[in-house]
Amino acid sequence: MHLDIDMRTDRRNRNRSAGIGDPYWYEWGIGLLKAVEMLNPDSGIEAVAFQKDGVKGWDDVVIRYRSGHQDYYQVKHSRPRTNLTFSDLVVKSNDQPSLLGSLTSSWHEMKLSGTDSSCILITNRSAGTKAGRSRSGIYNPPLAEFIIHISSQLESATSLGDVAVPHEWKDAWDVWQTEMGPISADEKLRFLRAVTISTEAPQLEEMRDRLTALLAATFRIRNRQAFLLVQNLLSALFDWTTSLRGANEWITAEDVMAALAESDPEIFGYCDVPTPVPFFPSREKAVEDINVLLTGIGAHRIVFLDADPGSGKTSVVSRIVNQRADDYSTLVVDIRY
Repeated sequence: MHLDIDMRTDRRNRNRSAGIGDPYWYEWGIGLLKAVEMLNPDSGIEAVAFQKDGVKGWDDVVIRYRSGHQDYYQVKHSRPRTNLTFSDLVVKSNDQPSLLGSLTSSWHEMKLSGTDSSCILITNRSAGTKAGRSRSGIYNPPLAEFIIHISSQLESATSLGDVAVPHEWKDAWDVWQTEMGPISADEKLRFLRAVTISTEAPQLEEMRDRLTALLAATFRIRNRQAFLLVQNLLSALFDWTTSLRGANEWITAEDVMAALAESDPEIFGYCDVPTPVPFFPSREKAVEDINVLLTGIGAHRIVFLDADPGSGKTSVVSRIVNQRADDYSTLVVDIRY
């Protein structure tokens, strides 16, 4: 690797963003949004990993679902915001493979071909809406239009040859296929089906607000209170994204709750009735069923509540204990001190 440093460069002309941590914080912000989403059991998320060990490429953020499905994220941040174009994906730079080529190669090396795993290229950039031409004169279609068209073709295609493109796109489509590398046509088809290009993700400056809003909605607290929780998550990144984590790459809902609990308990609400944290509509059925078992006709008044960690046992019990009604005789717990 050759490093050329011009010591005569005027300080005023230096790139002030060089070495800045925006890309890393943006990556972690995407992961934190998923980590908070994991607190809702309806999300199906079992664990989240930052910078997963193994083949590089689809390792920025990895989401593991209880179903066994996994989402692999490649996060691309740009500041100032510029459009993501067709050429950004297929053009090689300094003898390095194109972005499309490196992502296809990583997918192949990770042996994801035979799985139902998804790969998401997520960026704060917008998909380009204008056509262009390569240095060799090849017409490059607008990326936004290209993605929509190829996605629709993949719905019915049984082979790569079934994917049809407009005549003026033919050369660009040939370049795209070439950049996917020397894998088989069947693998290229599976790769295209596995990949999602997600554009216009929140900007870095919006990430903290998104996290605050998501936590406020999850715990039904004020934004001011949720903001304190965001600080806890940012602090936890020191353990979750560095070598301090050791061999434990995966972050579970319990880990997230432990990080959030570092705050003063008062942030969960200033009221006499403790707020179930978290409580989701999907758990209402469990509350109703337990109420019936405890108050219905029967010889037994003991109910054993069994569920996986993080599935909401404490929240359900808290909900029952803190129910209120004008007629206390209708409640399971009707005397309080």
